Amino acid sequence: AQDVLALMASEKANGLFHGGIMQSNAGFGIGSRGSRTLKGEQQRGVRTAEIFGFEGPGALQKLKAVPAAEVLEKFEEHNSSYYHAPAVDGQLLTESIWETVNSERLADVPFIIGSNGDEWYDRAPDDAGIEAVRQTVADSAYLNSPEALAAVATETDFRRAIDRVSTGETMLCPSQFMAALYDNAWVYHFTRIRAGAGGAKVRAYHGAELPYVFGTHGSWMSTNEIDHRLTKQTVSYWTQFAKSGDPNGDGLPTWPAFKESGNQVMTFGDVAEATDAPEPELCRLFSTAVSTN
Repeated sequence: AQDVLALMASEKANGLFHGGIMQSNAGFGIGSRGSRTLKGEQQRGVRTAEIFGFEGPGALQKLKAVPAAEVLEKFEEHNSSYYHAPAVDGQLLTESIWETVNSERLADVPFIIGSNGDEWYDRAPDDAGIEAVRQTVADSAYLNSPEALAAVATETDFRRAIDRVSTGETMLCPSQFMAALYDNAWVYHFTRIRAGAGGAKVRAYHGAELPYVFGTHGSWMSTNEIDHRLTKQTVSYWTQFAKSGDPNGDGLPTWPAFKESGNQVMTFGDVAEATDAPEPELCRLFSTAVSTN
């Protein structure tokens, strides 16, 4: 998703595609988070070469001779928390994606953007308590306020409270923020939780929408008639958008454009239906915070 957004932000890619789909687009590079720079990535490359004992002018050629799988293995061993993202390199990107988004200079093409209901739930500690919730809010870049804590205070499942803050800041609210700036944006919110113990354990996890988009359900998670119907609808929406630049089509529930409808999204739960955008308070706080950073 972030690579699609980078192409939409790059003048060099203008005219090369007629639409974009960004699923669980991470809000990296927004506001004070800044962006990756070419210099920073070059320095990381130098440090990677040094891991193999390569230094000096010939280091790059020596590194190129190492099998890619070995380079990747060593890189991840020494950079386990590193998140790969597009860098402002002066070629593909000449400014931060945030600047392009906020100044409404993305490619003039329609797009679908959205996130899942529980992107981070399965990563929250099983024994999470209220202190973990408070710490998540305190560590947040844009939702570190008493109001954000109050917005999730009624949750009795502390993992769910942690997830709401984390999902809101990194994916859900950035998607809504971006869509609100553009006329030709459709927003989805995927909330379908599979039946059975497996579904209850991971809920609408990061990537949960993919089997529905591509019709590729595996045996590791049970499916039923609800999933089959939702898959057929999801495939139809995505296909229709790819063909026409509008996800709506015959026999499908109407999916309103986000800005035009006053922030309506298509919720893919047990049924597909247009609803008000989720987490209005968290996303209001996010929009206020990110606009002042």
